[in-house]
Amino acid sequence: MNSPYEPPVSRPSNGGIARAEKSRLWFGFGLGWAAIAFTFLWVGVAFPLFSQLAAIGNNFVEGIVSLVLLFAPTLALMGYFALRREWKGVLGVLLAWASAVALTLLLVAACLGIMGAGRFAG
Repeated sequence: MNSPYEPPVSRPSNGGIARAEKSRLWFGFGLGWAAIAFTFLWVGVAFPLFSQLAAIGNNFVEGIVSLVLLFAPTLALMGYFALRREWKGVLGVLLAWASAVALTLLLVAACLGIMGAGRFAG
């Protein structure tokens, strides 16, 4: 059978379809927020229970351990992205922290504004 069509000799490795590369920035942002939320749950719920069981009794030590537990998961996540040389993932985790701080400041300002508005209402 003679056909005027001849198939290409070789196919591109991606099958001829150009795919956009996944953005690791948003992936890092989402994982950063998940790590922050999980950490706050862990520090706020589980740590007081464990401190009662261990009977540490030193508020300074408990505060330092709480701060270490707060930053450890996101630092580990940033280290994971850095070892894989995914710098946009590291930036995404940093943006998650920046947005968490901004959200906290916004909520504090709103609460203070609500409390202050009651004073002038009459």
